[in-house]
Amino acid sequence: MKKIIISLFSVSILGIAYSAPNVTTLAKGKGLYNGAGSCVACHMADGKGQPGSVPPLAGSDWLDNSDRTIAIVLRGMAGPVKVNGDRYYSAMPPQLLFDDEKIADMITYVNHAWGNKGAAVTAAQVAKARKALPQAVYTPETLLKAFPF
Repeated sequence: MKKIIISLFSVSILGIAYSAPNVTTLAKGKGLYNGAGSCVACHMADGKGQPGSVPPLAGSDWLDNSDRTIAIVLRGMAGPVKVNGDRYYSAMPPQLLFDDEKIADMITYVNHAWGNKGAAVTAAQVAKARKALPQAVYTPETLLKAFPF
């Protein structure tokens, strides 16, 4: 019988720990993403969004910074936004019904679905952001001022 060894690793870049997600986290995140009234309702099961209205998550240039992604999910974002060179006009509502662990699982799933290569996100990161972020809904401009590309 062959033994399969799965290695989870953690790398620190600029003081931020990035970890590979485990299978359980990805499965929970996928279930939450695809749940009724959740992310899938706007961003679609394939993560491609809706042309001209809802931006894609698959291959999104906005997913390069987990802190930015956490801020969008926790506080929402309103106003026209350019993603991957295309303009979109819908608003992202803040996700108020999910606890820190569920938000972390969803973001981790999105960061690894559809070919994305983002970082795993922890409940501790979400909790820290929930306490530190301003209560106002972001605009693309205010978000990029706080979390630039």
